[in-house]
Amino acid sequence: MEIKHILSKEMDSYAKLERTRTVHAEELSRKNAASTQSGDRATVSAAAKLRGEAFAAALSAPDTRSAKVDDLRAQVENGTYQVDSRNIAAKILEEERRILG
Repeated sequence: MEIKHILSKEMDSYAKLERTRTVHAEELSRKNAASTQSGDRATVSAAAKLRGEAFAAALSAPDTRSAKVDDLRAQVENGTYQVDSRNIAAKILEEERRILG
């Protein structure tokens, strides 16, 4: 079973935070470039670069289904969302078979 984009609001907040950090990092980089003449240097770790690339890839993923997520959210809030327990059980068994062979 695969669940996608369940944290869309959280991802939006995270995206805004990352953009703010990026802008701050660029400003800091410019300041550091100016102070490099005095011997100061700044570097970005490989882990930070990898995290930024992964986040950018997640944001640009073409399979965004925000309309479906919004519809499901509205159903849950209205109390009209119906859970298909047989379908859930079948997916759990299918996933178990896939994992355990």
